[in-house]
Amino acid sequence: MSRIRKSFLVAVLLAGAAALPTLGQERGDRKSVPDEHTMIFFAVLEGLYRDGASNEAVDAILRQDDKGGYIHFVYGCPICTPAVDALLVYRKRAKFTPKKGSHVDTLGSGLPKTTVKRLLGADPKERLDTIHDLIAKWVGRRVRLMRLTELEQGYWRGVLEDGRKRGMSVLRADQSFVGSKRCAVCDGANEVWQR
Repeated sequence: MSRIRKSFLVAVLLAGAAALPTLGQERGDRKSVPDEHTMIFFAVLEGLYRDGASNEAVDAILRQDDKGGYIHFVYGCPICTPAVDALLVYRKRAKFTPKKGSHVDTLGSGLPKTTVKRLLGADPKERLDTIHDLIAKWVGRRVRLMRLTELEQGYWRGVLEDGRKRGMSVLRADQSFVGSKRCAVCDGANEVWQR
C-alpha cells in the first residue's frame, strides 16, 4: 500500500473516531449522537408498541414494593432508568385515530400468553428472566434497525457495557430490587453484542 493511501486511510479512521464521542466525554450537542438513555428508551418503547404489550403485562414489569420502589429495576442504573421511563410513557399511551370504529392503542397483537403468565408469576427469577428476554429482543431489534458500522458498534458496545457496570455498582445498595447478583435489564440490553 502506498504511503498516500496509508495516510488517507489513517485520516479516514481518525475522522470517524472523532465523530463519535468517547466514553465519559461530555457532549455539548446532546442531539448529535443519542446516548444510552435515548437508545434504551426508544428500544423499549418501540418494542412495547410493536409487540402490543397489554397494560397487565406492563404493570407486572413495573411492579413496586410497599415503599414504591420498582422491584425489577435497579434504582439509579443508567440502563434501567430509561427502560422504566419508556414503560411509564407506554402505560399512559393514547388511543390511535380510529379506523372503522376500532379503538386501538398499540401496534402488535400482544405478548405471548406464556410471557404474560411468567411476568405475573410469583417466582422473581422467572419474572427477571422474562424481562431480560424482552429487553434483549427490543434492544437487539433497535440495534439492527440502526444499521451500525463496525466503529459505531464498538461505540455502542462500550456505552452499554459502561452503563451495565455503573448499574451493577449500585445494585447492592438498592433494597427494593428482587434480584441479587445480576440486573436483567442491563444483561438484556448488552446481550445484542454476545450473539
